[in-house]
Amino acid sequence: MGNLKSCCKAPKDIDYSFPKSPKRSPIKSHNRNLSATFNVSIASNVSDRPAPHCIDVNTATEEQLMTLDGIDRTIAHFIVEYRKRLPGCKFQKIEDVALVSGVGADRFASFRDEICIKKPLENSKKSTKHSLNTSILSDLTTIPGVNEEIAGNIINYRKTKRFMSIEDLLKVEGIDGNLFNKISHHFTVKDENLKPPIPPRPSENYSNLSKDVQFGSNSSINNLLEFFLPLIKESKRPTITNYYTFENNNRPCIRIATWNLARLSTEKACNPGVLEVVCMTILEQGISVLCVQEIADKTALERIRDELNRPSLSHVKKFQSNSRKWDCLTSKASGRMYQSNEYLGVLYDTNMNITISASSLVEFDDDGVKLFVRKPFVVSLQINKLDVVLVILHLKAVSHDGSGSNRNEAEAKRTAYLLHSLENFLAGEKDLILLGDFNLESSAKQFDVLRRKGYTPLVNGNTFTNISTKNIEGSRSYDNIWIGQQTKKIHTGSVFVVRSGLTNALIPDVWSWGGVVSDHCPVYAEFYTDEDHDDTYITMKLDGMQIGDS
Repeated sequence: MGNLKSCCKAPKDIDYSFPKSPKRSPIKSHNRNLSATFNVSIASNVSDRPAPHCIDVNTATEEQLMTLDGIDRTIAHFIVEYRKRLPGCKFQKIEDVALVSGVGADRFASFRDEICIKKPLENSKKSTKHSLNTSILSDLTTIPGVNEEIAGNIINYRKTKRFMSIEDLLKVEGIDGNLFNKISHHFTVKDENLKPPIPPRPSENYSNLSKDVQFGSNSSINNLLEFFLPLIKESKRPTITNYYTFENNNRPCIRIATWNLARLSTEKACNPGVLEVVCMTILEQGISVLCVQEIADKTALERIRDELNRPSLSHVKKFQSNSRKWDCLTSKASGRMYQSNEYLGVLYDTNMNITISASSLVEFDDDGVKLFVRKPFVVSLQINKLDVVLVILHLKAVSHDGSGSNRNEAEAKRTAYLLHSLENFLAGEKDLILLGDFNLESSAKQFDVLRRKGYTPLVNGNTFTNISTKNIEGSRSYDNIWIGQQTKKIHTGSVFVVRSGLTNALIPDVWSWGGVVSDHCPVYAEFYTDEDHDDTYITMKLDGMQIGDS
């Protein structure tokens, strides 16, 4: 996979000069509250011989906590407030501090050796009674006769009504008279002024609940499971009445989609909520080729591919029409994103006779100035009898304060220049599809140069492609698929913006849960694959092409 270079000159009617853009604003239009998942693997730190001068996180004041590396007044306050809501108002394990809003694994590692949990005195014995209203899952399962399922049912019961007496146990699903007689003497309804534990605030901790996450003890996992297990069981997908048959008018066809997956890191891809939404959307919608923007790690797309091929999630396992023969391709770094690299990628179903014959990022240069903030990714596909070139784009975003608008508009104009250069380089190939996140409505005048070349957007400017839990219907039309006159002959006329099934209870939503997997909706179009209206088959390597003045 090389870099495209060329000596192609821009058409005279296309202005691709680089405008002077205002000072870059730190505020992006794609504000998201998704942080990396934590991955903690630390042994127990409850010790009767703590390190000298270490700070006991169960007794430390805000001022004492502020002496730790990376802890300011706000985070110190979060730690103290979080501690107050724990059973006994104490951390059971040091690694649980990483769950506090604003801490996370990286910051936690910076002060890990400076904190401890001092072992309680021998005479401070723990009560043998377990409170029905506050005991966590790991405590409940220590009682003989109470397995994880029964413990979960007890927790679910108290979410709707408080245990007023021990006899209320008989109202819990799975507890009959015999089991009640066996376990009732282990319980009390007294709370002893304890408050129930709260889950980590999702705006700071995008919890990775995959099997790869390692904790210092099973109790930490059980603490999380008490909160997350009911959410996993409640996961629901949209009802699909007619599954896609990959045919239209008795002709074979496929669906090609674009989706900005909002800083798709490997950690984010390992979140079971994210993984389920992405995989099930692909399968339910019959998508065979997915072009992805905002990939944060080279391996992130591989995690989705692996789940499709070797399902671990219940919904994905049960889906009958999954070929389990998926593959993916991720570009080299296309540009910068949120102080890290951004990659573009393609996920595709090889069972649909799809192969990638060539691919490359495209270098754009005009006297040392980049014409695109993020290099476009060009991928040549062979699908049955059809060969088609996908040009995956992620144009410059406009900040909330309006900065970046000049550059965004300039990049929109240069898409026609990009097509002109590719058409010269790929002489004879007419099936070029531009798709991705354009960060601009298709009706914008900046795209007039595309329209003059005979290209048409499949999503009109009145159809929104963004989404949030506060505005499910959306308010912006940024994601699109543009096709030329030749490609219109193989387009079935079908195009769709997917808006259902994009949330999951395990996805953070600012300070709550049940968020969307991305603030962009996937958009797909359908194309026939039984014919090709040009005689060109891309066998050359897509390298050696740099767009700009020679």
